[in-house]
Amino acid sequence: MIVIAVVLLMTAFLHFLPAWTRPDLFFAVTVDPYFRASGEARRITRLYRIVLWNCMLLAIALSVLTKRQEFVLLSIAGYYCGTAVAHRRALAHAVPGDSAVEVNLGAPREALPGGPVAMLVPLAALGVLAAWVSWNWSRIPERLAVHWGVHGPDRWIARTPHSIYGMIAQDGALSLVFILIGMGIFYWSRRLTGSAARSAAAEQNRFRRLNVQIFFVLASLPAAYAWIIVLQPPAPGAWLAGVALLVAGFYYAVLIRNRPRFTARSSDSTPNSCWKLGIFYFNPADPAVFVLQRFGIGYTLNFASGWAWAGFAMLAATISLRVVLR
Repeated sequence: MIVIAVVLLMTAFLHFLPAWTRPDLFFAVTVDPYFRASGEARRITRLYRIVLWNCMLLAIALSVLTKRQEFVLLSIAGYYCGTAVAHRRALAHAVPGDSAVEVNLGAPREALPGGPVAMLVPLAALGVLAAWVSWNWSRIPERLAVHWGVHGPDRWIARTPHSIYGMIAQDGALSLVFILIGMGIFYWSRRLTGSAARSAAAEQNRFRRLNVQIFFVLASLPAAYAWIIVLQPPAPGAWLAGVALLVAGFYYAVLIRNRPRFTARSSDSTPNSCWKLGIFYFNPADPAVFVLQRFGIGYTLNFASGWAWAGFAMLAATISLRVVLR
């Protein structure tokens, strides 16, 4: 039931996503701000939502019938397919964007939001947990549930140094990935400068700093997971789901409330042709590693950057480590 609830909430969020983008952007295509009110725009949005909800229903049905959670990935596939179809149809209504934007990746110098303390708190929490484990080894159960499926716990680890400390190390690596993403957004994202786009630059910079702070908060999620697994409170699966939903809800609520609302074309000079399927940004001529998403809320990678693929390699290594050690 927890998995189904998460899928339903995610699909509901994606259902309203087209309404949360700027008026001059429609499924990652620059359009006339008044196009959204047209019948063609409504038809494109309806098609996107039909694909999204049908894939969600299929994902839930297959997950329940087969008792395999892997089928929930079909709901994500529905989002990508629906966005790609809508993006292709929206391209027929594209208007030229303004590419005259001053961008400076090196100035001005700013202090990292929260400072070093914000980055170190999740890692320090895992260090404290490792010390607590060593002092209270006999109090830890012989077997710990580490994963919950549709029908309850379905994966456990034994109380061995390899398993316990390995889990803490894995969660530390995942926390570090979140911290590095936050630092990447802060140091390697597009920054607007110049008097022509002063208001847009101020709003975008505020939103960028907010994203950095949120990723530092997300870095605490793996630490919370490790503490819950080791302490094994009553109904740990519900605890984990509750913490995950609380953090996810906080993340999206803050981003939606504080999303940039500027409409000046000078606030986005990324070409339509560089947004593949309306989701993936690929521009070798752009030095930025992170750019504002055109369809969605927050930042996305410039997949033409080698640093982006280095980050993916680090994330893949972290996930592989979890699979091998579990």
